[in-house]
Amino acid sequence: MDTSAEPARPEIAAAGGIPWRYEGDQLLLAVVHRPRYDDWSFPKGKLEVGETPLLAAVREVGEETGLTVRVGRRLSSQTYRSGEADKVVDYWSMAVDQAGGDFAAGDSGGFAVNGEVDALDWLSPEDAVRRLSYDDDAGLVVDLQSRPLCPVRLLLVRHAKAGVSESWEGHDEDRPLDAEGRLEAADVAALLGLFTPRQLFVGGPLRCWQTLGPTAEAMALPLQALPALSAEGYFAAPQAARDAVRALLRTEGADVVVSQGGVIAELVAWLCRDDAPLTGVSPRRRQELPPERKGSVWAVSADDDGTVVGADYYPPQR
Repeated sequence: MDTSAEPARPEIAAAGGIPWRYEGDQLLLAVVHRPRYDDWSFPKGKLEVGETPLLAAVREVGEETGLTVRVGRRLSSQTYRSGEADKVVDYWSMAVDQAGGDFAAGDSGGFAVNGEVDALDWLSPEDAVRRLSYDDDAGLVVDLQSRPLCPVRLLLVRHAKAGVSESWEGHDEDRPLDAEGRLEAADVAALLGLFTPRQLFVGGPLRCWQTLGPTAEAMALPLQALPALSAEGYFAAPQAARDAVRALLRTEGADVVVSQGGVIAELVAWLCRDDAPLTGVSPRRRQELPPERKGSVWAVSADDDGTVVGADYYPPQR
């Protein structure tokens, strides 16, 4: 009897999104037709070299649909056989930018026939399920509607690497990012830009300011001090810090807060204390001990009243 294990198949990484918008009270989803496969699906594609799944998802949705989107919460992933490999596709909810007002009747929102897609239709969730060619895609519609369609309103960032505190001879408040931390700060800027942040707040020492420096430059936004969310401020007066976070959750747009170890994990645990789901975290991880690696980001989704409906963890890329 041959007991040798079957070799693992290679994996192909891909990513995509479900673009959605409202027409009056009717939720509409964008589904695309690919002539190469003669199928209807949601826009997606393979990752390019050095690309993260979320960066790839936004790029693919833009290339295939021409839509400008605002990234929402992470959806379930799909795995299926593709030739001799397993293809793993990560998906996100993506609200379509309707800053110019509602679409005109029959308007596809900037779509033009391209090398991958020759048609885009806006359909109700029920009609989308009937149109989609694959059962897994229909499952994504169920996932999308399983929680309120709330935007990401808060992005919590743990500062990037800043060397070893024991080897720093100056005041700890002045300890700067190291070479790896500066690379992580650039990665953070690329990630945060996908959420179109509105304000950038810094709670903490120099390394926190430097972590958001590339984001501030790329987005042309000022960095604002928020002492209540520094480690010193938070642990001295946690209720005041939580009140500040609560106020941010009730505003329009996504606000960014960068702080130190302990603060980010405490805030995520408090925000999701009523069992709001966490994604990007091992299922074996206790809800009250969320991860907070240096250079990581938590994207928190909430409704207009500031009630949190979920949080997605984005670990550092390096």
